[in-house]
Amino acid sequence: MNALTRFGLWLLKIFPVTTIEKAIHETIAVTQESFDLVVEWRKIYDGFADWLKDGVINTGAAKIYCGEIARNVTTKLETEIQGNDKQNEFYQAVVNSLRDVTEKVAAVGEILLLPNVTYTSDGFKVFFTIAPAGTYYPLQYDVEGRLQSVTLVQREQMGKSYYTLITVASYSDGRYSTESKVYKSSSEDNIGTPINIDKVDMWAHIEDWEYPASRPWFIEFTAPNGESCFANSIDLIRMRDLAYARILTELDDKRNVTIYDKDALDRDPFTGAPIVPQDRKFMVIDDPNWRGVKVESFRLEIDALYKHLDQTERLLEVSLGCSFGMFSEPPQVYTNVNTTQQGRQRFYVTVESYKHQLQLMLEQFAIVLDEICQAWGLPSGNDGISFDSPDSVLITEAEQRDMFRNDWAIVLQAVRENIISREKAVAFLNEFSDFLHKLSPEMIEEAKEELAAIQQNEYD
Repeated sequence: MNALTRFGLWLLKIFPVTTIEKAIHETIAVTQESFDLVVEWRKIYDGFADWLKDGVINTGAAKIYCGEIARNVTTKLETEIQGNDKQNEFYQAVVNSLRDVTEKVAAVGEILLLPNVTYTSDGFKVFFTIAPAGTYYPLQYDVEGRLQSVTLVQREQMGKSYYTLITVASYSDGRYSTESKVYKSSSEDNIGTPINIDKVDMWAHIEDWEYPASRPWFIEFTAPNGESCFANSIDLIRMRDLAYARILTELDDKRNVTIYDKDALDRDPFTGAPIVPQDRKFMVIDDPNWRGVKVESFRLEIDALYKHLDQTERLLEVSLGCSFGMFSEPPQVYTNVNTTQQGRQRFYVTVESYKHQLQLMLEQFAIVLDEICQAWGLPSGNDGISFDSPDSVLITEAEQRDMFRNDWAIVLQAVRENIISREKAVAFLNEFSDFLHKLSPEMIEEAKEELAAIQQNEYD
């Protein structure tokens, strides 16, 4: 069994708050509106947004951005539990799955890690299951806003029947406890009636817990602001999808145009005008220059649509706080270097805030894991965690110099092919030099000599 497994399906049906309250006879501590937001975030992330109809396609902006956050948070991460090899073994199995976990946190704002213990041929093994927002319902918080009691819901379909596992996990008076019940229903829309948990093989092994504890054993991993990373950018994501759809529609319309030669058409016997077949899309060629004018008009129209798309994507980048060029047209070699770096800086702040939340979660994880090991007679006691995560967004001075060399080679080739002027090449060199102020005089002179050599070869 994996050390980190998913609690139910990612696209799990989310029950209304009132439905769960009736089943457990307790009051949920959040409103239905909060769950409706989670439903919306999950649908957008998974490519099922409400606006994806009538030819509008999903361009994946939400998933791309969540994935970029997770990649930058976890790429260079090194962390371990110190002073206890057995606990570190359990810990590393979870660490190996943190990219997927972080991506889900970015998408829906929060997940819970729920501990489980199973017996294997090698003895007891601790593993954790993911419960993304929408699969659990908060019941109680303490005065500092920390979750103390929660209901977790898992739904499975077998044949024509639906089975729902509801687990209430609570911390109170120095003890952590869980209580699980199973319900069976013939309808997808309701929970059904209670049945014996032994009747469902996949859950028959589940036992209720009650152990001494210093805190809840479920562990919260929350986004920096407790909501989806794209919560405030949904309109721009929708606009991006619509803009792409408009471009594709225009291209498709022009591909399917029927061209008619004016002189080859029958004429109205009274007016002498050409009789055009009743096609939905058609063009009639009247003079030698007509088609060229229309094609150029079409190109201008498409260019305008692409410009609108690029503007939308740049607004989306600003709204999300991500790097310039993540969605919009990638920066050309003569693009303002400061603009590019400012975008990287914004994304750096976002990534660092997620790293901080991840570190807080892992610190709690190590404490909970130690208490579980004590309860099951596994090696206990640890010296906390080490957490090393170098910057994966900002680039070092050496990396900036390498970037300059690569970009300068592109600039020189662009000059050779007359794509950009020598003036723009010089402006790029000056801007890069002023921004970095770390390029050696030798590198600058070498670059100027390479540019001058191109001009000299043309004279020769």
